[in-house]
Amino acid sequence: MTNREEITDLIKKMLDGDITPQERDDLHSWAEKSEQRSKFLHRVLHEDLLWEDICIWFELEFLDQEVWNSRLEDSVLQKISQSKKSRRQINLRLYRHLVPYAAAILIITLFSIGVYHYRDSVTSPTNRENMEAMIDIEPGKDRASLTLADGRIVELSGEKEGIVMGSQLTYADGAAVTAGHLQNTDVVTISVPRGGKYQVTLSDGTAVWLNADSKLKYPIRFTPKSRVVELEGEAYFDVAKMESESGHVPFLVKSATQTIEVLGTQFNLKAYGDEVSCTTTLVEGSVLLKTSQGNMKLKPGEQGIYEANELKKTNVNVEEFAAWKDNKFVFNETPLSDAMAQISRWYDIEVIYKGSNKQTYFYGEISRTKKISEVLAILKEGGVTFNIEKNGDQKKLIVSL
Repeated sequence: MTNREEITDLIKKMLDGDITPQERDDLHSWAEKSEQRSKFLHRVLHEDLLWEDICIWFELEFLDQEVWNSRLEDSVLQKISQSKKSRRQINLRLYRHLVPYAAAILIITLFSIGVYHYRDSVTSPTNRENMEAMIDIEPGKDRASLTLADGRIVELSGEKEGIVMGSQLTYADGAAVTAGHLQNTDVVTISVPRGGKYQVTLSDGTAVWLNADSKLKYPIRFTPKSRVVELEGEAYFDVAKMESESGHVPFLVKSATQTIEVLGTQFNLKAYGDEVSCTTTLVEGSVLLKTSQGNMKLKPGEQGIYEANELKKTNVNVEEFAAWKDNKFVFNETPLSDAMAQISRWYDIEVIYKGSNKQTYFYGEISRTKKISEVLAILKEGGVTFNIEKNGDQKKLIVSL
């Protein structure tokens, strides 16, 4: 395939989420014919190139119809990279309709001005006025509660990032948590509501980051032979190694559908009760997934997916699935429904869909410290319309396709 219009059409279909499996194969086949094309397609799918960026690249790719001119291609990609460093980072793929192209020299000359103007339009006075008119919601924050063995509930400080289960129950900065007398054998539950996050360091030194709408059940102190916790929701684990006289003490994480056995590792477990799948993403070390359908061992960079009584694994970019811990949304061909589920939990808002059931995908990175209006202002460049309705204390995010 050498026709420019065909290839640009396929790229736009992929960005729109309308590409068929056969068209996707055709596009990848085209890219695999040269290293430059492969790198270019990777940047289209994983960085925030504008549609103008893509048009400029193709102007040079087809300048001699069939002959690849690597010097020109490298020069333009370098110019794109330099331009990215100088403009405000929005880190989400934005694209517009295909613009008429002129001579390559003229496009390159006007490139910096055009890119700056387009990117700045996201925060233009008109856009700002439109988003300011929308009911706004602050981002989630540190907040959680601790349910003790006797049923008492301790509200944890939102000014602290987490708690530590040591000889005494303290916050991460060493301040005491007022919880009364606790027995080492007590089992407690830390609960993070929608619109919240929190961290807990267990008695063995294992660090756990809990995402919004999540619960972790664990003992005040582990025994020399057993380390077992239960998770509902999503958490990132940095498991400490623990030795006993008989050797390593395994760390077990139980969810509704599986058990994860680890010795010392970092992984993300997403096990929300309202989602059809349970996903385990391994960052480093090794884990063994145990389900009613069998067991599976994961290596770093692999993800285990348990869905519809089937256990399978795939290779993934782990940053995409653990970025929430660092207060980022990272989308990489993420379906609209998955992106909205993350936003719904983080901003504690119900999501309602209107219009067609057309599938849309998002790419890029957005800070979770932004207000919801700022996040939606960026996402709407993907062709989705958002509106927030309020009825008393209840807020609903209306998503129109």
